[in-house]
Amino acid sequence: AGIDCDKLKEKAIAKGILAPEKAEAMSEREALRLIFAPGFSTAKEVTDVSGRGVGMDVVRTNIAKLGGTVDVESTLGEGSAMIVTLPLTLAIIPSLIVQAGGDRFAIPQVNISELVRVRGNERETRLGRVKDAEVLRLRGSLLPLVRLRDALGCQDTNPSADTSQPAATDNEATNIIVVDTGQTRFGMVVDGLHDSEEIVVKPLGRHHKNCRCLAGATILGDGHVALILDAAGIASEVDLRAEEQAADPIDPAAEEEKAALELQSTLLFDNSETDHFALPMEVIARIERVKSEDIHLVGGCEFLQYQHSTLPLLRLEQCLHTTPPEELSSVYVVVFEARGREIGLVAPRLRDIRQVPTNFDTITFRESGVTGSLVIEDRTTLLLDVFELTETVHPEWLPQEELQADVAEGLPPLVLLAEDSAFFRGQVQSIFESKGYRVEPCEDGLQAWEKLESGEYDFNIVVTDIEMPNMDGFELCRRLKDHPATKHLPVIALTSLAAATDIQRGVDVGIDDYQIKMDREKLLNSLRNFCDPAGGSGANKNTPAEMLV
Repeated sequence: AGIDCDKLKEKAIAKGILAPEKAEAMSEREALRLIFAPGFSTAKEVTDVSGRGVGMDVVRTNIAKLGGTVDVESTLGEGSAMIVTLPLTLAIIPSLIVQAGGDRFAIPQVNISELVRVRGNERETRLGRVKDAEVLRLRGSLLPLVRLRDALGCQDTNPSADTSQPAATDNEATNIIVVDTGQTRFGMVVDGLHDSEEIVVKPLGRHHKNCRCLAGATILGDGHVALILDAAGIASEVDLRAEEQAADPIDPAAEEEKAALELQSTLLFDNSETDHFALPMEVIARIERVKSEDIHLVGGCEFLQYQHSTLPLLRLEQCLHTTPPEELSSVYVVVFEARGREIGLVAPRLRDIRQVPTNFDTITFRESGVTGSLVIEDRTTLLLDVFELTETVHPEWLPQEELQADVAEGLPPLVLLAEDSAFFRGQVQSIFESKGYRVEPCEDGLQAWEKLESGEYDFNIVVTDIEMPNMDGFELCRRLKDHPATKHLPVIALTSLAAATDIQRGVDVGIDDYQIKMDREKLLNSLRNFCDPAGGSGANKNTPAEMLV
């Protein structure tokens, strides 16, 4: 039945938990969390199993003891969902060690979204205030900031320092950790960053049990104690609200235009002063910063000795028409995986991680390894295809797999591709065709269904986007699975919708596999699995639920 937020507020006011004026200003999300208040119940009568008002309070307390969080989502008349988040291990967790004042603290990496470094000359444009709240301007949105030193009341190493002012001087950078607790996203300003460590969690004593900002303690390698921060507790302590994360009101027209376009998460970097490139984040396994002297030339190829193995490296000036970078003491290596092998792309200078629209120009700068171009901040930026680069320059690194033809016709498998974005449609089609598949592209689900219904084509598999005009991917799959002539066809959803509810809805309509845009290797592996003639000319040997698991 869902939870009625108005009734929650009325009950809270009646029990003295909430003041009427505060109830009036509450958002729906905040009102839903009233169910976790001690002694709170909406039951009209007290029975053996309800009305005593201890249930959800006890649930939250015990989950918090395990270092987890619990939240509720509800739609009146439809239902409610309880979201419980627990750490994968309760003993050892990877953490980032940070400095606040004269003390060191550990932040679990599971809560860290990204690190932002605001240089001294950027502080006036990127840091500001909205009413009484300090905010960071990050990629078109305003992110609330919490200064860790102030939130914890840390003593500065310099007793005469003014703790109300930023720790960084005019020439120094401000280090901000973007933290995501699941319910709140905010920036945590720290005085310094140390290293990442695997820490052993020690519980706090009873005298610290009411300190919401701390989740435990650990002993560092040098023998010093570092307290472990509770990001959700800090957000609650300083009374952060999700509403403060609203889009930047300064340029609403730009935000509307951006919302109307499909976006791609990309890493932006410069190879030289004049050459700018972008990489889809989905293909990146990790990013390493290495000293240039640690890169070795062996047999005409560059390699990096890393974690007891050898990492082959690519440089763009060896693959594309681009200006070689200046000599640097250290560079970044973007590591990606291709056919089970790790390869590194040298990126001299990183700029940002940015959500960019997918309306790339796929003609002007097209060459092997470059799939398109886009103007970002008045700079022509080229979107790279690292797999195509690797296959062009070092084909021996990626041994080719033979594509088995359809047994019945002696032809490669025929793929029905439904994708409304011209850029993604062209990308996926070229990937499939480069591996020998035949592709029949469609602009939306309705056009795809008409081709299926016509009986003109003998498709082996359907690859479809979910969000499309006229007919979305869910409806296309439902019709396909309900029709006797097409129900045998496997369906791969190629989409950015990968939440549990979306996957469950996909299972319900018969989608066989979910692939996230644009992980080329995983998409091709999925296509090979379903198009293997040994499996029955595209027949799926597993149930949809088994495939998703």
